[in-house]
Amino acid sequence: NGVVRHVMRNSNLTFKGNALVFITNGQGSVGYSLYQGCDFIPSSDLVVAYSEHLNHFTGLFLVAVLDQERYRYSFGRKYGKSRILSSEIKLPVNSKGDPDWQFMEDYIKSLPYSSNL
Repeated sequence: NGVVRHVMRNSNLTFKGNALVFITNGQGSVGYSLYQGCDFIPSSDLVVAYSEHLNHFTGLFLVAVLDQERYRYSFGRKYGKSRILSSEIKLPVNSKGDPDWQFMEDYIKSLPYSSNL
């Protein structure tokens, strides 16, 4: 899950878990995203994002969708904060046209072996 090493906790550097993490630099990993459930200390090559709708299951759904866009950010095209903020992804919507967070959660839970996530 993108863990480089375990370190002593430093509250000045620690970010809260339940976040999406975007990898913006590094050989072969630019454009990947991941869900980080635990508190962590990110490197300077990461952008961290939060949402009130985020949980373990919706986070995994979003990572799967976001990683489909990874091909856009290779070969010198850095995946910086401005590109992250301007990116658009397609998500399932409810009858009001808002992202269907419950569907996303239920979908991940319905997958084989989801009880092991």
